Amino acid sequence: MGEVNKLRFPGQKDPPYQPTKLLMIERVKPVYGNPYWEKKLLKHFKLDGQKREIAIVKNIPEVNNLLWRIKHLIKVTPITTPDGLPEEGDYNGTWLTEHGEFRVSPRLRVDPKRIEATEQFYEDKAKFDTETLKKYLRVDRSNGPNFNCLLLANG
Repeated sequence: MGEVNKLRFPGQKDPPYQPTKLLMIERVKPVYGNPYWEKKLLKHFKLDGQKREIAIVKNIPEVNNLLWRIKHLIKVTPITTPDGLPEEGDYNGTWLTEHGEFRVSPRLRVDPKRIEATEQFYEDKAKFDTETLKKYLRVDRSNGPNFNCLLLANG
């Protein structure tokens, strides 16, 4: 009576499996109607907002113990890297699919020249900011906008 029935054949082993480092968790049940300790765990993982929001957590025993307590409220998906990991600090052209695949695409990378041009555009003092445009482009209903002020202010 104290024995455990084994469903395997003698000598049968599990195939080798390498666990993933990260997990994608997604809330699939409502927060309302659950006890306060489950709501507290959902808030801890920042899953107390909209339904179907995701959170990325480490696959470690401490986190897995917390996820076990709310397993009926969430969906856990291991994050795989079929294209390999990107280089450290270079995460341009990467995205996470809804199936937990962390994809890397060289076609989506942003050219460093474009990033530099954007930074120069934002730092340029010659362009008008929002307050200046509001000041000079106020519409006088009888005369229309005063474009002469823009020309004088710009240079």
